[in-house]
Amino acid sequence: MKPSRTKNFQIAINGVLKKRSDLIREARRSGKEENAEDFQAIDRVLRLLGFEGDIEAVTRFKKRDPVFDRGELALAILDELRTATAPLRTRDIATAIVLKRAEPCDAAVIAQYVDRAWKALERMKAQGLIHGARDEKGRMLWARKGAAGKATANTSAG
Repeated sequence: MKPSRTKNFQIAINGVLKKRSDLIREARRSGKEENAEDFQAIDRVLRLLGFEGDIEAVTRFKKRDPVFDRGELALAILDELRTATAPLRTRDIATAIVLKRAEPCDAAVIAQYVDRAWKALERMKAQGLIHGARDEKGRMLWARKGAAGKATANTSAG
């Protein structure tokens, strides 16, 4: 048997923390009550392995606070593409959505919206709703399918 390469039990600790989180999530999903004795046993194992942090904070079930309702981002993107006279970059679409939602227009918010818009645009492209192509600088340009100004590689948009 090979000896462990880790001096501490970090891999085991991570596995036990993951299992604890899974048990919490499963209990909440099924509506069953959490068994306090099971969690106390898991906590004792974590302490024996050398975990020193706040177990509750690490494994707490976090409900996601969605920025957009289901389909809301896709509709906002299609609205932007519908009113556009030329293909738009992902950043342009994201900035327009931020401004329409009256969000603070700082770099962090824009970056977050660009990431979300990119993922939504890729999904919409796979569904055949929009066209996407790269311009000469390698940036993606997006246009609605059936739009007069389809996104093409030689199209230049700021």
